[in-house]
Amino acid sequence: PGSYWWGNVVGIAVDHAPLLAERELLMRIEMSSKTRERLLYLISPIAFLVIWQILLMAGIGDRRFVPAPSDIARRFITLAGTGELEWHVGVTLYRVFLGYIIGAVPAVAVGLLMAMFKPVRIMVDPLIAALFPIPKIALMPLLLLAFGFGDASKVALIAIAVFFPVVVNTYVGAANIERSLKRRGTQLTGGLCITPGVPRIASTKTRFTSFGWCA
Repeated sequence: PGSYWWGNVVGIAVDHAPLLAERELLMRIEMSSKTRERLLYLISPIAFLVIWQILLMAGIGDRRFVPAPSDIARRFITLAGTGELEWHVGVTLYRVFLGYIIGAVPAVAVGLLMAMFKPVRIMVDPLIAALFPIPKIALMPLLLLAFGFGDASKVALIAIAVFFPVVVNTYVGAANIERSLKRRGTQLTGGLCITPGVPRIASTKTRFTSFGWCA
């Protein structure tokens, strides 16, 4: 019986050997294609940095105003060694996250209210349509006059930059849920509006964190 069982195992292994070899070959091809895609993905930024360095080394451009990548790398190493880089990064992260929270939390609330209550949408929509297209950096002089040159003006700019995109996308996500529920004959309530909209709201907040960095 033992030899019979072992013979069956060997027979099954032999029968499946071509399938296993084919699967391994397909995995290798897939890995090689992914590796090739990653390399192609890196070509353009590397080429950009090389051309940038060559042009400045050839004297095209003033390195006082447009430093070469090598100058930036040396300065980066110097700041990292003195600890000054960590300090500036920490201050920047503090401003971004504080402005993001101040802008995103009320934006989600306003977007949900716009989707749930038509009067709110009618009142708020003209303001969103008028203020959203304004370049947020153009508000910096007004914010400097209002909040001064400290962190408050910078946090306010980040909050404004985050607020409008999050409002619009939260409203769009909740409104799509409302239309879907109406087609099913279901009345929209607060719980139904918020619960299915959580994934879109979360993805919206993640994507529009970049607005805070741009500000």
